[in-house]
Amino acid sequence: MYGITVEVDYTEAINTFIDTFIEVATTLCPVDTGYLCSTIDAGGDEGSLYAEASAEYAEYVEYGTSRMGA
Repeated sequence: MYGITVEVDYTEAINTFIDTFIEVATTLCPVDTGYLCSTIDAGGDEGSLYAEASAEYAEYVEYGTSRMGA
């Protein structure tokens, strides 16, 4: 309206979100060998965020299969 620009640094909020996400995800992760939990990662910046579990079977655990529920 008056041409005032306010710079906002979201770095602390983003880092808090990432840390909280990883903590909750690893807490809820089923554990047999611990490998799946060890592959959980998240990151990002003000432009984007990502969360992933890079274990090759992570999708099956998340969504289930015809023989196993999610």
